[in-house]
Amino acid sequence: LSHNDHNASGAVLVVRPDGYFYPFAAHVRHIGKAFADCTDGDGPGLGKGLLQMLSVSYPRATLDYDLPEEYADRLDEIRDHRLRPSSMRTVMWAKEKWLAVAARFNFPKVIASDDIRRGSYLAVFVMVLLDDTALVYSSIANCMWGLRVWLSLQHQADPIMGVMGWADFMAAVRVLSWVPAEPRRAVPLEYLRAALESVDLNSFWEVQCAHFIVSLLFTFSRSECPCPKNFTGEESFDADFHWQVADIGVRTVNGRAAMGYRFKGNKSDGLRMRSEARGEWDWVYVGDVQDSVFSIFLWHRRLMAFHGRKRPDADPFYLDKDQRRPYTYSCGLNDFRSLLGRVSG
Repeated sequence: LSHNDHNASGAVLVVRPDGYFYPFAAHVRHIGKAFADCTDGDGPGLGKGLLQMLSVSYPRATLDYDLPEEYADRLDEIRDHRLRPSSMRTVMWAKEKWLAVAARFNFPKVIASDDIRRGSYLAVFVMVLLDDTALVYSSIANCMWGLRVWLSLQHQADPIMGVMGWADFMAAVRVLSWVPAEPRRAVPLEYLRAALESVDLNSFWEVQCAHFIVSLLFTFSRSECPCPKNFTGEESFDADFHWQVADIGVRTVNGRAAMGYRFKGNKSDGLRMRSEARGEWDWVYVGDVQDSVFSIFLWHRRLMAFHGRKRPDADPFYLDKDQRRPYTYSCGLNDFRSLLGRVSG
């Protein structure tokens, strides 16, 4: 942009290639917690008016109180929609843990809103989890989160709200249950090279696995992006999350050819709230490594040759060995291990 495109504040107007401009691009934000408009270290603060509102106490109200019966199921459906199946597994696991503790100590199955005893119920629950030495703090915290969500689905208030000393108690639990995290072991690059060199070019699954390996290596993608967990049913292929034919292909970037990968929903953004994922913008581009077994263009040509035709854009990009069902990440992991087993001893 030219000098004339700057506004009076000195900020630059940011314009995307489609002509859309970011309406808040000219706003000035202070970085650092010393500034009133930056309470979290980066970004606008709550403002004096909202802070004053939050300092005033109000009578407790719930979404469920005196709700017309015809909308009760609809409200529950809306609440459930925000949770992915993996999150619901955590919720149900926490429910089972809690019901066992409740039966053991004769606690109520559902902790009612504002129950004065809820702090002691929860403390006992956490201490029982703490006694299970197989559970580290992250598991205990996840279980506690799951219980709170389950209670909210029973139309009860979050039980930890208003419990004095809860944060200090959980901080102490964290000290007692902390263990060093075991970092994920990286596969040595020489093993990847040897595995790719061992691929039988007449085998569909081996060529596809090579494409899969190189794609994940250069995009830093988790396997949940290209692949679902199951062939059918819950957590099967979902076009809002997993790679389709239209999501991978050759693109021209700055006058050079690159392999483009479109990222959509993911574990941390299940509803695709980030603006890039809702349109056509969240692409990652991988350049070619010429004359190398790590060339994504090489593996792409080899893989496309097995299909022999232009596939529908909406089809899953990676397929099972039967070349009909979507490729699952358990299949991908097994194929990857098979290739590595040849060369890693």
